[in-house]
Amino acid sequence: MKILGVFFLYPMWLAAVAAVPVFYVAGRVLLAARRKKFGKFLEEPVWSRVVPDLDWALPRKKLFVWCFAVGFLFLAMARPQWGESEEVMKTTGLDIMLVVDVSNSMMAEDVVPSRMKKTQHFIRRFLERAVGDRVGLVAFAGNSALLSPLTTDLDYVAETADTLAPDSVTAQGTDIGAGLETALNALERGAEDNSGKDTQAPVSRSIILISDGEDNEDRINEIVAGLKKENLKVYVVGVGTEKGGPIPVRDPQGQTVGFKRDRSGKTVVTSFNPTALRKLATDADGRFWQMTPSENELDELMSELGSLSRGEFAEKKVTIRKERFQIPLAIALLLLLFELGMPARRIRIDKEKIARGGAAAGLFLAFFLASSDARADEWQAYRENEKGVKAFADDKVSEAKERFSNAQVEDPKSPALRFNQGAIHLKEEKYDDAAKVYGEAAEAAQRNEEPGLAAAALYDQGIARTAKKDLEGAVDSYLAALEENAHQPNADLEKKIRRNLELLFQAKQSQGQGGDSKDQDQKDSDKKDKGDQNKSGKNSSDGQDDQKKNDKDGDKDKEKQPPHYAESNGKRQFKSQKLSKEDADRVMSELARREKDLQDKMKRMKGRPQPLEKDW
Repeated sequence: MKILGVFFLYPMWLAAVAAVPVFYVAGRVLLAARRKKFGKFLEEPVWSRVVPDLDWALPRKKLFVWCFAVGFLFLAMARPQWGESEEVMKTTGLDIMLVVDVSNSMMAEDVVPSRMKKTQHFIRRFLERAVGDRVGLVAFAGNSALLSPLTTDLDYVAETADTLAPDSVTAQGTDIGAGLETALNALERGAEDNSGKDTQAPVSRSIILISDGEDNEDRINEIVAGLKKENLKVYVVGVGTEKGGPIPVRDPQGQTVGFKRDRSGKTVVTSFNPTALRKLATDADGRFWQMTPSENELDELMSELGSLSRGEFAEKKVTIRKERFQIPLAIALLLLLFELGMPARRIRIDKEKIARGGAAAGLFLAFFLASSDARADEWQAYRENEKGVKAFADDKVSEAKERFSNAQVEDPKSPALRFNQGAIHLKEEKYDDAAKVYGEAAEAAQRNEEPGLAAAALYDQGIARTAKKDLEGAVDSYLAALEENAHQPNADLEKKIRRNLELLFQAKQSQGQGGDSKDQDQKDSDKKDKGDQNKSGKNSSDGQDDQKKNDKDGDKDKEKQPPHYAESNGKRQFKSQKLSKEDADRVMSELARREKDLQDKMKRMKGRPQPLEKDW
């Protein structure tokens, strides 16, 4: 609300300002009643002799000043703002693709009001809490379509989600693999758009799949393997009931005119398949939830996303109004202090005491204004972190994970909060994630010049790498921890690091001795084979000479080729007792040509709607 060039963030408090005169009138009425009551006890002509310090004008003045103070206090609570400034803000968050099933089966009404309407409501609630993240939207049925690329304009994504319907794609059916493949391509393009920006931490990417699970295609395993290769997690939310229901058919006015039938004329009853969706989530290193009426599963989903590392997308200029609530708040405090110092009766004024009181009031006001810009989010992050530490100590890992995630959302750059996330991953035996997060915590601590925290993070990173059998990486982590610990010595930590390094070196030496033993066995075997070959006849020796000559020529050809090409030829080497080398080369060339033609044909066919046996 804007009045005379001043913007009020909470204009409802202006009504309280308007009510201040009512307070003043009410106060005057009470004072008049007190005076009348006092007059009944003692007649007014003798007041000056009996009570010489009595002055009824002083309470009225105090009331006047108090009402003014309350009015300015209400004005400050309305948050007045004027003047603008431009600030550069960094956008931090995750890359998230929503992959939504829009097949005809999603129109079933076994979930109130329908599976599709329930999904749209769930997406809106999710977008309200995904502030700062880049979110995209993919619709799929028999094929898929990218409806919204990755964007921070979540209002646009929400409006697009409200239009989801079976006609959002060109072919019906349920091909989950097509939706996941389109989402993967969109995430890769988003990563390319963000690759040129200087980010402090890599952006975590994830996919949220919402479907009823009735997959009619078989490509999903291949797509999931590609997602795992790209280190993408898939979170699956199933919608529907296992009992299922028919699929209504509606006319252009939205009235139900019947139900979907298959080719044999029977009414189609679409069922919810949680088993397939749960397997998909497990294979893709994600989690599965079934959508409930209360949608409490959204809290768990946001907790999972909160544990991922958040990167910086870009810098953008934001126009910010300047807060001016400090001015009326300071006036209100001064008036209140002045009202407290006003006498209620005639007294001799001690100027020295008033001067001391005014100086104390000035110091208090200066301290209050200096601390008025303290950030509430840091306090909230501290509280959530403390609760998480207590839960972790009580072995309540799920609660601790949620608390640490909430704290990191409030303060995403805190190295201590990243360190705590690493402890959660280590407790859950997710050693890859633990090593990655501990590394990020160490880097952040080094930037903040906190060598003690950096040393502890590198020490725990060494533990995580040891657990996943990465001994070389563990040694590097421990050595880096020793270097950081030298800046802020911690005798106990140094002792632990050196003990673990000693154990690692012993383990590596044991592996080396095992390797030497295998090499010796191999040499003995080679000598034995050589002795057996020397026992063969002349014809065999001549054949071996010819073979060695051919192998030598082949090795020269391989040396001229790039290593990756030689490796490829090694994998596809054609061996036959009946074909000559020239014939085999011709056969392999023909196979390569046919494979290339097939790939070109598949590229041309990609994106075309394929007729499915089931179109729901």
